[in-house]
Amino acid sequence: MAVAGASIGLGCLPDNPALLPEEEPPPRPTGPMPAIEGEILGCGDDSCLLVLVSQTLDDRLEIFAPRDPDGEVYRGAIGLDLVPNECPGCGLGDNGEGRLDEPFGLALTPAGLHVVTGHYPTPELGSLLTFPREWFADRPAGQLVPESEYFAAGAFSGVDALSLDQLEPIFVRPVADKLVIGTFNNSLIAPEETWSRPGKLLIVDPADPEAAPGVVDLDDLDGQACNGTAQVVELSGDRLAMACDGNEAIAVVDIPDLSAHAPDDAASQVGGWICPIPGATPGRRVRYLAADDDGGLMVADGPPVNDHQATAKLWRLDPESCEVSAPAVFGGGGEGRLGEVVALPGGDDESRHWLVASGSNHPGGERGVLVVEDAGEGPQVCGSIGGLDDMLDAGGEPLEPYALAVAPDGEGLAIGAGPHIAPTAGPGYGRVLWGELEGRDDPCTMTATVVDLTGGAPAGPAVDPLDPRTFRRAPNVVEVVEVAG
Repeated sequence: MAVAGASIGLGCLPDNPALLPEEEPPPRPTGPMPAIEGEILGCGDDSCLLVLVSQTLDDRLEIFAPRDPDGEVYRGAIGLDLVPNECPGCGLGDNGEGRLDEPFGLALTPAGLHVVTGHYPTPELGSLLTFPREWFADRPAGQLVPESEYFAAGAFSGVDALSLDQLEPIFVRPVADKLVIGTFNNSLIAPEETWSRPGKLLIVDPADPEAAPGVVDLDDLDGQACNGTAQVVELSGDRLAMACDGNEAIAVVDIPDLSAHAPDDAASQVGGWICPIPGATPGRRVRYLAADDDGGLMVADGPPVNDHQATAKLWRLDPESCEVSAPAVFGGGGEGRLGEVVALPGGDDESRHWLVASGSNHPGGERGVLVVEDAGEGPQVCGSIGGLDDMLDAGGEPLEPYALAVAPDGEGLAIGAGPHIAPTAGPGYGRVLWGELEGRDDPCTMTATVVDLTGGAPAGPAVDPLDPRTFRRAPNVVEVVEVAG
């Protein structure tokens, strides 16, 4: 149920002082990514959409082309199990070490395909892997590329590996010609009350993958810290925002023109402030947020996994003043476990819309993708995407939407859905779904024609309980990119 009301002030100055000289930001790149040779990431004569997925617990990156005119939906996968577990298909805690490479943040740039491996070579020393464009030139579609084709005896061949020397680097965002990586800087497997260390931002030049990143310590943003830095979004050419999951807040930072500065130089010029989330208590999940095209933010504020009663909230936040509108409130009784929130393109001056992945804190709860509308009086949940229900059960277990990505044309939606609690051993029957959205003129009543991109040929291979290389326990990151033909 939505709650409308006046804006709530949080004690920030009405206008935070500009931290950088005012100047017109450079134009941002638009249009499809330049064509990449090879069948995995290539296209025909026209541009195409690719869905990139991190199978986080199963150490694999998967690639799909949901609108391929020739039906070549499954483009292939790249194995990322760089430190294999002695128990194949097992997860955190096996061997007493929890050796997981855990690919998470993904980005495709003119330099290649980038993936953050949060626990390689160790959990304290995450890395950024870059698969250069030329690496894909002779790769046929539809196959799993094993680690042995680019990695052996601790050395990489044809693939660039940059050790980030940080604890839990997770989220990545292309900004100008650089990559910005949000670093949690706390142990994700430790109790949440220990997430007290300030996070970091890393600035990486993908064209120079061996250069050390610029590091921004988020310990003093106008006197406050951003503990446990999570998702990073771009508000404008000179401003970023990021979630602070350790202390339930939002950090806003001004940045220089990254294309005109080396990473270290750019990092030295970053400064900003903290916007607290009203009423947020320790243990709440403030991990995902989405920018709109008017400089504002939608912030997801949900309960932790083991809380079966708390409600979820969606706040519309003005990052300049830290004011928030009264939130949309929903859930309770085990509902409302939030995943990603994304803006729906094509809003007008009177109303804007977002999509939110909603799970449940118990297996029988309501699951789906909610539609949130803000018509000027604060956000409210106005509907959910129809056509998903039959796709949210697989292998005899309910699936929860978690990761979302909208196609550039606003007409397609990628969804990563996994089991309520990922098994530590054995298969997970998660799915990667693609929906063609229908009824966009009224987003609150939209439906979708949904297909399973992981349901077997011509899509990706279905889960085989005897083959760990097909397990899908946590498809926790999806990205939709447009590639030129």
